Amino acid sequence: MSSIVPDQPPSPGERSRVRVIALLAVLPCLLGLGRFAEPGYAVDDAWISFRTARTWLDGGGLTFDGSLPPVEGVTNLLWTVLSASWIAWLPNLDPIVPARLIGALLLLWTVWRASLFAAQLAEDAGGSGEVAAAVTGLLLAASGSLAFHALSGLETAMWGGLFLAICVRLDRDLRRGDGGLLLGFLLLMLGATRPEGVLVAILVTGGLFARPATRGIGLRAAAPVVLGMGAVEIFRLVTYGSLVPNTFRAKPPNPAEGAVYLLKAFGYGTGGLGLLLALRAPMRGVLGPLGICVGVLAAGALWSGGDWMPGMRRLTLPLLWLGIAAGVSMGVARDRERLLSMLAVVAWLGGNLLGALGGWDSVRQAPTKAAVVARAAAATPAIKTVALADVGVFGWEFEGSILDLIGLTDAHIAALPGVHGAKDWDENYFRGRSPELVLVRSETPVTDPLFQQPTVGTSERPVLLSMLDAGGYRYHATVDLDRDLGRYLLIFVRTDVDLPEELWGRPARRSLKDLLLELSQRVNNSPAP
Repeated sequence: MSSIVPDQPPSPGERSRVRVIALLAVLPCLLGLGRFAEPGYAVDDAWISFRTARTWLDGGGLTFDGSLPPVEGVTNLLWTVLSASWIAWLPNLDPIVPARLIGALLLLWTVWRASLFAAQLAEDAGGSGEVAAAVTGLLLAASGSLAFHALSGLETAMWGGLFLAICVRLDRDLRRGDGGLLLGFLLLMLGATRPEGVLVAILVTGGLFARPATRGIGLRAAAPVVLGMGAVEIFRLVTYGSLVPNTFRAKPPNPAEGAVYLLKAFGYGTGGLGLLLALRAPMRGVLGPLGICVGVLAAGALWSGGDWMPGMRRLTLPLLWLGIAAGVSMGVARDRERLLSMLAVVAWLGGNLLGALGGWDSVRQAPTKAAVVARAAAATPAIKTVALADVGVFGWEFEGSILDLIGLTDAHIAALPGVHGAKDWDENYFRGRSPELVLVRSETPVTDPLFQQPTVGTSERPVLLSMLDAGGYRYHATVDLDRDLGRYLLIFVRTDVDLPEELWGRPARRSLKDLLLELSQRVNNSPAP
């Protein structure tokens, strides 16, 4: 890394136009956020962080279920800790509301600041800062993935904002040949926000150490990173008995899925050609070293299998870098290069448009009705433990014990062989926990008579088979979460537990097993599952 100072700095008029352009880039970003204003676009996982924070505030430790040994069921430690502040200050408000507001503001700042940063880098390379600012702002504002995840309730917008702040601070320190301490604190915050941030901290400080001229900056930056992350890891080891979050075991690596994830992300997220445009940017100053960082993160996403969520959450930092690099590339393009660069910009915008039309960049969940079921469970004294897959909203409304069938917040299930959402079934563990209520996601309702077998989630199929084969539970009813999206909850209750009709309605007339047997005999006389 070396200091880059332009020979001819831009005039005050040019700087003013760049600021106006960067500010205007916020407007299409607001439109993008408007697409996901409906609360149903919040991600259920966000409430896992919120319940963990509330358990911490209540003295039960930084864990999802205070009745069990502590488990680090989140991968956003800093975001979870910060969420405790608005949960404590606004205890009667759904924590998703301030989380979404903070996420939106952080994304708007990120787009604005990224536009200014791209302009500065383009001017350093002798290009147009105005063009660079306009292109970077437009490309990032067009990203449905960035907008969706900013309003998801998760840490993504803070993750991206911290990375951009690190980019800007690193560039500043290299230009002046001093500093490093604030850079180190930003790197520490990035590492505490998501585990991948530790890789960024290692690569950035390692790059500074590699050159004698920047070794002092690297030393000062490394101090808070080493001390802070050391303290975090000691806390993890003492509290959870592990140096990594539980999700590392719940989601084992899957490079095949990761390859598909990357192809879809760069196809829809950058239109393919946008990736080539970014790579044509002059890798001067911090752009090249930061490109190595995001390349490592992209490789990590490939190795781990990407993410179940839509869009490119795991590739947020690479996306920001690509948007900045694409703006710089466009800003320095000359003559015939400009036409090719414009085609790449159009491809980027087109990819995001196709992603929006095809629903690649977002998902609308149904947390409201899940909360209704959770409140009914909380009002039923006999229900102490509930087994289900989507534990976020339900766990926020129901303060009893939760058996997480996916294993994000359950260390035992996470450690079982298998892939994410399809772990081996442990019958003894399920019967030992003996939840009073079991909720099974289904894409089809259960009716009487039954016209089709329920299409249930992969993680719930073993528990459904257990209840049908080994008994101990009866089918009670189907809750329509979102009929248009084909989302239902099948409610099963332990046979020794009575559900009050004023809360749960009248029970089903016949058992699911009887309905399935009747269906198989009526259709083709094949054995029921």
